[in-house]
Amino acid sequence: FDAEARTLSPFRLLSLVEKGKKQPAGAQDSFDLATIRSKVREYIEDGDWRIRNVGVKLAGLVEHREILPVLLAMLRDRTPDSFLRRLFGGDFRQVGFVRRNIVKTVGDLGIYNPDVKKALLEALADPYYEVRSCSAATRSSFCLAEPSRHTAGPCPHAPHRLNVRRLLQHRLPLRRL
Repeated sequence: FDAEARTLSPFRLLSLVEKGKKQPAGAQDSFDLATIRSKVREYIEDGDWRIRNVGVKLAGLVEHREILPVLLAMLRDRTPDSFLRRLFGGDFRQVGFVRRNIVKTVGDLGIYNPDVKKALLEALADPYYEVRSCSAATRSSFCLAEPSRHTAGPCPHAPHRLNVRRLLQHRLPLRRL
């Protein structure tokens, strides 16, 4: 699979990894995580938002926890998109789909620390509604105990859920466009 993964299109690689994750443990193809993780970094740095989006999704599927700081930086990136794209409804270089999938991937990685907390709170005010919604759902899946008690790994109280409406009312007011 290693040699094949190097030649696959990003979309085909994503499809194979998604299919492999759905199969029972014994029936899964063996994936070379090092190769896929190097592809994740390559995809995330690509100029095309669709390729970056594949990289974000793959990061969550292969549990590439080391990429978390890069994902958080992408989520916070407010570099305006080109003038032409903004005329047609775009906002930032990291388009709404990519930002939403970053939030989902952060939840899939299961790491809750002060940086994640801050990024998720900021995402509650994102101009794209799916980012706000996903951020509220992801934030609610993490415990709200002080993150300093468990900064290095998954939240020990992750099954705890919050009322998302209460969380949204308590935190940042949603901006209207």
